[in-house]
Amino acid sequence: MASSVTVGSTDASPRQTSSLSDTSKNSDHENVEEKLPRVPVPAPVEGYDPQFEISFSGEEDPDSPWSMSTARKWLIMSIIFMTSLCVACMSSLYSATYAQIEAEFSTSKIVATLGLSVFVFGLGLSPMVLAPLSEFYGRRPVYLLSMLFFVVWAVPCAIAKNIQTLLIARFFDGFAGAAFLSIAGGTVGDLFPRSKLQAPMMIYTAAPFLGPELGPVIGGFINSYLDW
Repeated sequence: MASSVTVGSTDASPRQTSSLSDTSKNSDHENVEEKLPRVPVPAPVEGYDPQFEISFSGEEDPDSPWSMSTARKWLIMSIIFMTSLCVACMSSLYSATYAQIEAEFSTSKIVATLGLSVFVFGLGLSPMVLAPLSEFYGRRPVYLLSMLFFVVWAVPCAIAKNIQTLLIARFFDGFAGAAFLSIAGGTVGDLFPRSKLQAPMMIYTAAPFLGPELGPVIGGFINSYLDW
């Protein structure tokens, strides 16, 4: 009678081996987590109200700027670029008028140069006021009012009877026009998703650099045939 012999296997089954391996990995992971510094959970912001948080469901959301047609996006983009170029150009356009201003107002070149300085000072000071206002009331009202006052304050620059009027008008002209250099970048970023933002942002960013270069050329051409 043949006897049956049961041979005991000393190796663990694949399932047992996998279980032991997972246990070892979990243990190592827990040890690593214990060594990592604990990042404190930020406290809730005082006065935070979720109803003021704006979010969109995607590009198909009708309230999202991404859902606009491509033609409308580039139309808005063109307006922003041209207005930014106009403001930047206005800053250096003045530099071609120094000789005529000195003669008409009997002033020194240093005082005449102040017209450029105060305009740039207005450009630098204005974003601290206009940027917060755009967060409370939206960018569109800020754009419209800024463009209105930019045109209005350009008129005293042209009909000034003394150097004081010219300098004050130049300051407020720069103050009003700064909206197109300070908050327009956010508008461009809102219109296009990240994957399509490179070309629009490149075009908009070129305006502040092209304007100061075109200003003296245009101003010199005007002064050659007319006057300041």
